[in-house]
Amino acid sequence: MSGVEPETPMTTLHLVAHTHWDREWYLTFQQFRIKLVHLVDELLDILKRDPSFTHFMLDGQTIVLEDYLAIRPDRAPDLERLIRAGRLLVGPWYILPDEFLVSPEATIRNLLRGKAVTSRFGARMDVGYIPDPFGHIGQMPQILAGFGIESAALRRGLADEPCEVWWEAPDGTRLLTAYLRDGYDNAARLPTRADAFGAFIRDRAGSLLPHAAAPDLLLMNGTDHQEPQPEVPELLRGFASDNARLILSTLPAYFRDVRSALASTQARLPVVQGELRNPKRHHLLPAVLSSRVWIKQRNHAVETALERWAEPFAAWAEALACPAPNRSTLTGHLTTPRVRHPGELIEAAWRLLMECHPHDSICGCSIDAVHEEMRPRFDQAGQIAEEVTRQSLAAVAESVETQGLARLGALGAIVVFNPLNGPRTGVVGARITLGAGLSSFDIVDARGQVVPFRLRHIQERPLADMELDADGLRAMLATVQDGHVMGLVIEQVAVVRRADRVEVDVVLAESGEPGIESLRVAAAQVESILSEAVNATFRLQARLPAEADLELLARDVPAHGWVAYGLRPAAPSTSSEPQDDVGRIENEFLVVEADGSGTLAVTDRRSGARYAGLMRLFDRGDRGDSYNFCPVDGDAPILAPKSPATIRRRTGHLGQNLDLALEYRVPVRLTPDRRGRVPEMVDIPVEASVSLIPGLPQVEIDLRIDNRAEDHRLQVLFPLGQAVEEGIYDGAFEIVRRPTRLPAFDSDWIEQPVAEAPMRAFVAAQAGDRGLAIASRGLREASVSPEGVMAVTLLRSFGWLSQDDLGTRKGGAGPKVETPGGQEPGLHVFHLCVIPFQADLLTAAGQAHDYQVPMRGISSDLHAGKLPASGSFLKWEPGSFALTAVKPSATGDALIVRGVNLGDTGIVVGLECLLPIRRAARVRLDEAEVSEVAVDGGRRLTVPLGSHKLLCLRLELASANPQMLMPDGEL
Repeated sequence: MSGVEPETPMTTLHLVAHTHWDREWYLTFQQFRIKLVHLVDELLDILKRDPSFTHFMLDGQTIVLEDYLAIRPDRAPDLERLIRAGRLLVGPWYILPDEFLVSPEATIRNLLRGKAVTSRFGARMDVGYIPDPFGHIGQMPQILAGFGIESAALRRGLADEPCEVWWEAPDGTRLLTAYLRDGYDNAARLPTRADAFGAFIRDRAGSLLPHAAAPDLLLMNGTDHQEPQPEVPELLRGFASDNARLILSTLPAYFRDVRSALASTQARLPVVQGELRNPKRHHLLPAVLSSRVWIKQRNHAVETALERWAEPFAAWAEALACPAPNRSTLTGHLTTPRVRHPGELIEAAWRLLMECHPHDSICGCSIDAVHEEMRPRFDQAGQIAEEVTRQSLAAVAESVETQGLARLGALGAIVVFNPLNGPRTGVVGARITLGAGLSSFDIVDARGQVVPFRLRHIQERPLADMELDADGLRAMLATVQDGHVMGLVIEQVAVVRRADRVEVDVVLAESGEPGIESLRVAAAQVESILSEAVNATFRLQARLPAEADLELLARDVPAHGWVAYGLRPAAPSTSSEPQDDVGRIENEFLVVEADGSGTLAVTDRRSGARYAGLMRLFDRGDRGDSYNFCPVDGDAPILAPKSPATIRRRTGHLGQNLDLALEYRVPVRLTPDRRGRVPEMVDIPVEASVSLIPGLPQVEIDLRIDNRAEDHRLQVLFPLGQAVEEGIYDGAFEIVRRPTRLPAFDSDWIEQPVAEAPMRAFVAAQAGDRGLAIASRGLREASVSPEGVMAVTLLRSFGWLSQDDLGTRKGGAGPKVETPGGQEPGLHVFHLCVIPFQADLLTAAGQAHDYQVPMRGISSDLHAGKLPASGSFLKWEPGSFALTAVKPSATGDALIVRGVNLGDTGIVVGLECLLPIRRAARVRLDEAEVSEVAVDGGRRLTVPLGSHKLLCLRLELASANPQMLMPDGEL
């Protein structure tokens, strides 16, 4: 009828009963678990006696089920029945992480484990519920979509946006997203009087209604560790309104109704793109990026060990092995048995690591006891990763053809492995066993060229060393009985001719099988020598196997592959690295100069660009807490050492080094009122080792800092030398560009925006063809100023979990608890790398990612093998495709290969596998198949990939004929 107002639609108020469960925070895990057991006991009782309490959400994470059932295993059937019935909603996560402080692969493993746990209970909540992380990565919509999840609900990171938005990842993937504008606790602790309850609900709904496009509003009945309110169904039955209905609901039901309403009204929602890091309405708590930096470094090390070493090389070792009859079978090789099918071990390591990934844990914003309990988890996860890696590399090395190195005079071998793209050059650490004849040695490549190396440490275990004539040697050989002598086993014997004598090197062991063939060959060699020169003199050495730690310069190691080097007897070396006081080093790409201020100037010989004032330390007082940095009023930053730096230069075969020693004098702590810094000063010693390696266009820096002060923040500065409008940061499956100028804000903002932002492998600044990237291992906080100065936070010292008097944040962020462990006293070691570049940012990004994962070498003997002396398990192109995972599939019968297109344009990814591929398929991130992929020649794939898209492939490998893997059959 003309002139009649349309009827106002009935509003549906979706009350979602839930708890937000911080596994550890201001109490330890075990203290909180006692509360969890009480909560779930009570919840199960409520749901059993009151069928009208139809739904409860367990915070989107499944680890709470495992934590509870470890104490109440008999309640598993009750949980399963309620989950299958939809009354108890669990998943999709295993834990609720901080998205910026864990690797993007860890985020995927988190969801994979969440999926595995929920599959045991029969149902998963298909909503990306991430209520409390301190901001959100830009690729989260694509990640969630890869698990079949089409909607998300979150609190932090948005500002004045409405209750419903489209959240778009860099690749264009969109999720319908519920913005919890008033928090995940906007209907917590409901009043139980009917009149108070009605007023409470109307107030909460009234706050959201002006910002909602759909006639559906979320009222979140829960908060941190809140137990269920049993009176909820009765309260809902007593609620009356002419224009609203109140239901006990779920997030999936809310999204179903919102989608239906939006479809009928054709309402257009705003689109928010990329990462969400706005602190206007909700605290972002940005300084958690640098709180307790040891946690970030340990996490980085263990993630790298699992993702880059244990998973891929365990997969390759399994693919090379003969089928095993059962999962307990060990395969033997010369050095150690290898556990077959180590997937469960790797999964156990991931579980231990993910127990360190909840946001209050990985962020370093809990009580000291919580973070001390993280140390053994990191240690155990790292121990598993290292041992699986060691066994897997040894198994692969035993399949590598090293016998050919004997023609170069080699008596042993080192196999160097590269888990990233290639060909790759770098200094490689190796711990090797020195067999017979190798008490002194050279390292040679396949062409017989001597490879530079530095012996860091050798553990010698001599038993006897004597000069003998022919009769004396025969007498000693006569004491050998069936490969044993003096109650020991003869493992190896080597005869080495020197200019003035013959060395007989005997390696013994306390147990094992004797090396009869080695002994026979050596005896024949001795007799041959005696027949030629009856007056020959001999040096007989008997020893247990020696072990050496060394570094060698490996060049052009293939992608995801290996190179074998020979160990050849050589005269003992007495050379050492010359030292002088010159403050200049160089290689074919760069020149580095150091001055008394402790800063560096780097000249790029390729472009002529010069970057000065690099590596300047910058110290400021910090009156903040574990969540936020807060400067001290009137505090003068400290930028210069108290006296000129001491500089020493070392030159050697592995490159040139500058060693700098300096001290910074800083106030020892805050004043008692926390308003200033005390006049008492303390010296902070700093040692810097600056290296240039032949063949690498980068400057590697190791900093050792003994932190003796409290309540301060220490950063290291790297100026580009030109103004920039944006900083470039390595992110989670993307490279993020952020403005260098802060957004305008006022006193209404709940938290001030800050320059410091998350980074993963590197931060960079670029002006035209002049670019500088700073890589680090495990440091996660950086900034780029409008003047082009990059600052990487090394450490931040604080003494409180939370304070409520900060100028940078309104209100507290947790309980006011002292945390002396947050002061981070003692020695810290930081690894950084300066990478000058011109226009090619992606090449610099590749260098920065290489820097995260040094190559490693292992000891081997000379033997035949089905793999060539040098090769690649996997090759890929183009360079804009970053490989992030090679791992066994969740089902254990295939290989998962994953990567991302970091470029702004579409590409065609080419992949080559050394082992033959029986079948290939494109799969989602949850490893559900999408489509089959054609395999060219049994080993090659080509797959189109859009800009910023993730690619996940499932490769079913066929058994390989050894001849297919040798040089004539190489890729």
